[in-house]
Formats: sequence, C-alpha cells, structure tokens
Amino acid sequence: MKRYDKIIDNFGKRVKRLRIEAGYSQEAFAQEAEIDRSYYGRIERSEANPTLKNIAAIADALGIAIADLFSDSSKVSRR
Repeated sequence: MKRYDKIIDNFGKRVKRLRIEAGYSQEAFAQEAEIDRSYYGRIERSEANPTLKNIAAIADALGIAIADLFSDSSKVSRR
C-alpha cells in the first residue's frame, strides 16, 4: 500500500469513528456537512480522496479543527 493510500484509509476510518461518536447516521451527517451521501460513504470506505473543501466541511459539521481529523489522539479539540 502506498503512503498516500494509507493516509486516505486512516482518514476514512477516523472520520467514521468521529461521526459515530457524535451520534450521526451516515445520511444525517452527509446532509449536515452538505456532502452527497454516496460520496461521503466513499470517503469513509477510503474509496475517495476528499478535497480540502470537503475535509473542511466534515470538520465544521463535527465542530472540530481540521487537524483533529488527522490525529490519532482520542482528545479532540471542540470549537
């Protein structure tokens, strides 16, 4: 697996975990983030490489900093 594939995989897993912890269904979260639900599902499954715009939308919908989407830390900075 190439390095960037691992980054995309880790990102998708992290976003899914944070979404679940926040109590959102995938459909409700995609709507909150204003991202197409099927595309959002592809992000979580590491099938899509999200743009910075979509990364920012995901962070905003979770109420966290963009950097927290890439951190393995269990401590997340809420805005």
